[in-house]
Amino acid sequence: MLPVAGYSVALEKAGGYTDQQILAYGKAIYRKGLLPDGTAVKASFGTGAPVPEQAVACANCHKRSGLGAVEGNLIVWPVNAASLFSPRRTTGAWRASVKDDGPGSRSRWHLPVKFDSQAARPAYTQETLARMIRTGVDASGRHTSMAMPRYDLSDEHMAMLMQYLAQLSPDQEFSPGVNKQSIRFGVVVDSRVSQRKKEAMLKVLKSVTKAHNTQTRPHIRRAAKGPFYKTEAYGAYRQIELVVWELTGEEESWRAQLEDYQEESPVFALLGGISATTWQPIHEFCEEHEIPAILPLTREPVISDSDWYTLYFSKEHYQEGDVTAQYMARSGQPPAGAIVQLYRPGTPGENSARGFSNRWSAMGREQGKLENVVLDVPVSTLPWEKILGDMAPGPLLVWLEGEDLRQFLTVMQSLHPGEEGLGDIYLSADALKATGKTLSQKMRRKVMLVSSHSPQGEFVPREQALKRWLKVQGIDYSEPEIQAKMYFIGWILPGALKHMRGEYYRDYFMESFEMMGDQYHSIASYPRLSFSPGQRYLAKGGYILRLLPGRSSGYRKVVDWQVEP
Repeated sequence: MLPVAGYSVALEKAGGYTDQQILAYGKAIYRKGLLPDGTAVKASFGTGAPVPEQAVACANCHKRSGLGAVEGNLIVWPVNAASLFSPRRTTGAWRASVKDDGPGSRSRWHLPVKFDSQAARPAYTQETLARMIRTGVDASGRHTSMAMPRYDLSDEHMAMLMQYLAQLSPDQEFSPGVNKQSIRFGVVVDSRVSQRKKEAMLKVLKSVTKAHNTQTRPHIRRAAKGPFYKTEAYGAYRQIELVVWELTGEEESWRAQLEDYQEESPVFALLGGISATTWQPIHEFCEEHEIPAILPLTREPVISDSDWYTLYFSKEHYQEGDVTAQYMARSGQPPAGAIVQLYRPGTPGENSARGFSNRWSAMGREQGKLENVVLDVPVSTLPWEKILGDMAPGPLLVWLEGEDLRQFLTVMQSLHPGEEGLGDIYLSADALKATGKTLSQKMRRKVMLVSSHSPQGEFVPREQALKRWLKVQGIDYSEPEIQAKMYFIGWILPGALKHMRGEYYRDYFMESFEMMGDQYHSIASYPRLSFSPGQRYLAKGGYILRLLPGRSSGYRKVVDWQVEP
């Protein structure tokens, strides 16, 4: 770490902090805008207006990696030590300092004098950096943008922040899993998942990484022999290495297995992966070790507004409940009776119920009209006459699956085959499909299906593109949703790696996804996937479907991809 001459005395007088405490406090100032006592840092914009507490954290603009970002025509410069304590070259100028260790013959590195531009600003010292943070005057004496906050930090807190910046994204000390030739990704596989699904995922991932590695070879040659001004760009390319981490046994043992895998063969990030049920043990492991996990296949993603290191396709079942609440609240017709939610605790249906309840409450609806029936007995033994009598003609939200859902449908078709007093019945489209049950005509008129992804056949051109690609790769079209999602990872991964420009830090890798534009045509499972800073669920909508008369699987869209507000 860089010394904090001029500020270390303040730390000593404050009571002898340990190095770990100093970094933890500096991290809290940088990431959250919080002082050691938990209060918010005070700051003002260049105009003199106070900065709101939620916007005061340095990481809001300079990002967790400290490597900055671009927003429109505003450049947010890097603030890691390698950038702050070195002169900043003019944007786009050749960085002649790398000529000493650059690839290829030295004759490639001779540059006409006219290209050696003056530095945009000199290197910061501890004193000039503290002045810039407090007053907005940089190392060259110029005022920074009015958008740059001026922070009210004591010498003690300034020292903590500087110590943290000194180790943030250290120059050429990349995150584990990266060397000069390759970047290693882990693929977590739950051993309980069927062999068919595991192979469908792994074959696509291996094919897209093979394609990337094939295209990387000419870039590596260009870095050594091509035009010198392309060296920085081409020299950033790495081969991708995939390692499979298979998790066996009970979920409680997964954490120890993950620790062993990471110690034996550290990975830069997790890519894809598949679980039969929850992703929570892997999610918590990644949060603690700050390891990115990119788009795993799981029925139960962790729902969090603050966790940062896992990027999911959607909120899955939680989102189905959320979309249902939005539809019912916006339909303009308040339910005539109580809304009844039926679910069994510890199943994905509990997430659906939570998604509905949270959105219903957030939209200002009366909680008194929402009743939960939490199952702890077989569905067939419930007092259905009383339940249906109490709720009629309100809607029934049935967040069940498997045998529970089969029993429910059998009971409903025998007791109340579509009588007029019964309200709509909402089911998960995936759950109903998995039962293989055929509904009676009267039941079909009552059932509404909820789906957090596009029904199969919704985007035929996209599906055809995937099929053609799989055929070229020699892969059978066996698991459309799994294969479409892994193909999408292969579509966006090269862009994320290119965005890093050779700055192989895990936080910067996550940030590279945040800066992507919306994706429409590269995924068959959703109408679109949207990226944005801090957002970790790409698909933000869902469908409400009404079954059509007849015994086929026909439906009409009551709501076409309703997006959350």
